Amino acid sequence: MNAFMEAKTQDLQLELGFKKCCQLHVGCSSDTCSTLTVQSQEMVKASKQMYLGDLLSDDGKIDNNINERFSKGIGIVNQIITLLKEVHFGKHYFEMAILFRNSMLVNSVLCSIESL
Repeated sequence: MNAFMEAKTQDLQLELGFKKCCQLHVGCSSDTCSTLTVQSQEMVKASKQMYLGDLLSDDGKIDNNINERFSKGIGIVNQIITLLKEVHFGKHYFEMAILFRNSMLVNSVLCSIESL
């Protein structure tokens, strides 16, 4: 499998390197995992890795992603409150608050939620 992947990356002239790759074993710890190599060097073993905006963990739990999205949500709520305080919307205040909530907060927190 390693030889196939290296051949494909060379065919497509992809710039993959030792620094960009790591090995992540998800599930119960196991010593039976084979050692993977990149450009004739052994891959670094990692316990966490960011992949497509989500944090993958070796224990398979999503606690890190939930904490990250919580922090992100708090920051966006603070941005919305600041916008509502600084800009005068008059009688459209609550309408704009709902629009900001739907466009900024819900969108960012629910992005790729199906993977969780």
